[in-house]
Amino acid sequence: MAKKVSKARAKRELEAREWAAKKEWDPHDSLYAEQRIIFDDTSRDRAVCGTRQFGKTTLAGTELIDPCIKQSRSESIFASITIDHGIEVLFPELERLLATYRIKAKLRDDHVAFDNGSVLHCMGLANVSEARKLQGHRPAIVVLDEATDLAANLDEAIAFIKPSLVRHGGRLLVMGIPGPVLAGIWYEICEGSQRAFYSQHRVSLLSNPFIPDAPGEVAREALRLGEDNPLFRRHWRGEWVYDPEATVYRYDSARNGINREDLPSRFKYYVAGLDPAGVADREALVLLGFGNGDGVIYQVDEDVSEPGGVSDYRETGKRVGEWHEKHRLVRVFYDYGSAKKALQLFYRNDQYLNAEPVPVKDLEIEIPRINTLLRSNKLKILRGSKLERDLQVTRWDDKARSLGRNKYSSDNHPDVADALRAALQAVGAVEPEPTAVAPSADELERAEVLALFEKKKSYRPTERGTSPYTRRGRT
Repeated sequence: MAKKVSKARAKRELEAREWAAKKEWDPHDSLYAEQRIIFDDTSRDRAVCGTRQFGKTTLAGTELIDPCIKQSRSESIFASITIDHGIEVLFPELERLLATYRIKAKLRDDHVAFDNGSVLHCMGLANVSEARKLQGHRPAIVVLDEATDLAANLDEAIAFIKPSLVRHGGRLLVMGIPGPVLAGIWYEICEGSQRAFYSQHRVSLLSNPFIPDAPGEVAREALRLGEDNPLFRRHWRGEWVYDPEATVYRYDSARNGINREDLPSRFKYYVAGLDPAGVADREALVLLGFGNGDGVIYQVDEDVSEPGGVSDYRETGKRVGEWHEKHRLVRVFYDYGSAKKALQLFYRNDQYLNAEPVPVKDLEIEIPRINTLLRSNKLKILRGSKLERDLQVTRWDDKARSLGRNKYSSDNHPDVADALRAALQAVGAVEPEPTAVAPSADELERAEVLALFEKKKSYRPTERGTSPYTRRGRT
């Protein structure tokens, strides 16, 4: 019994010494100068965008722990791509902070439990259902990490968490590197329409005093990748730059974009493509014009519903019918999974259009075809259209591609781009009339010479006995 008491006493003594060796909690002590500027920013919503290796994880850990210590029974939330990813990234840093400072808390499976009743949660945002889980909390702070990879779910996450933050005076910190496309909610937060609502911080690994020879590392990567390489500019300079090689479609606004006022006034052929609405998808219609002798296909118009905004094909028929009455559509194709039958779209009491089904999808053929048109400047897209946005932001699912399958990333469902693919099927189905080209002078002369050689011989009646068919000497 005395032996057990002795062991318990020794354990308590060891814990007391470890506790005494720790520092009192001071958030500034764990941060360097650039990180402290962000921590001391009292703005309700902040955006931290820049390169990797700035020390965002240390900043996040400090931001999350501080309110849990200072306010009992409070909550902090760290949300990343998945729970496993969040734990892998954040928990080693939390463990270091708990070992360094006098913080009464313990690491659990997916959270940190503080002795004062506060909890630090680690959550994932792999899909919308995960984002909805944010609604049931009352956080003092929410840190959304890897904003570039969260993509569309970032928008849902912010929408779900905002009411709780406003009600309880909570704060939001969004962090990430610049994305490969100049669109999407993360871009809007940093550079676009949402910029004014967030206190902006631009960070770089060059500020991190714990990285040896950071300038030298950046210089070496500049030589290896090239100063103008989008990867270098995003990951090593922290700049927003469009990278067409990171997207499914190789759309370039400067090359392929066109303003509506610059469209030709009329086209010889008009065709339409339809991507019907699903339960939660948009219905998308794209109108193309071509056949004017320049070899270029133009987006003339589009009609895109809100998700789930079209209830049946009667409404669809009315929308397509308006185009048909105005432009006399030559063909209409629709993209609807494995459907093999024509779709009758009624647009008046007794009038209808046949929407022909797109053959079985083969993205390995269709996407390169569209990209060839884009690269060769043979496809013009209306600037500012929803189709343009789809072409700019649609990315492949990396996991599916690694397994040899073509699948769009879940961060953006390209309904309007699918309607474009259907419309291009209609373009291919139209047989343009041959264009008469005036022959050159050389071609005319060559034709005359050939005509002389090809001219058939004719024989006139001859005197008796002189015909080439009469035997010599015969009378």
